Amino acid sequence: MVHVYDASRCVAVLADEEVKGLNSDFLRALKAYLAPLLGASRFRQRLLVDDREVQDGESWEELGCPSQLQVLVLPYRSEAPKDLMDAVKQGDESEVTAALENLLDPNLEMLISDHDFQCFTPLYCAALQGRLDLIQLLLHGQT
Repeated sequence: MVHVYDASRCVAVLADEEVKGLNSDFLRALKAYLAPLLGASRFRQRLLVDDREVQDGESWEELGCPSQLQVLVLPYRSEAPKDLMDAVKQGDESEVTAALENLLDPNLEMLISDHDFQCFTPLYCAALQGRLDLIQLLLHGQT
């Protein structure tokens, strides 16, 4: 049995079979499971075991099959998402992911260029380019 706690409460209890069924990317799958419960995308979540952050690619078994995990939900950074917008304009999925992992808010509007008079969101920019992969990634990053 695995219990996942935030700062004040138990947010999820998973049976061992459920944990084993999450697949090989334990961290990503668990964060996806927790996202609707916490109202926070996987990019804003940090999972800890014994005060150590769980890293991408670590399996439940590699962590020692812990019975408790702690989840922290981090706020977005308040700065303009220039790096995120640049990555979307370039169509670079790995850079979009990196910007979201750096807690840049995908909902903030900004000018696409110095010649614009209207602000746009990264999602709007991805839609203009017809980039479904980036649209899906940005939608996952919005909560």
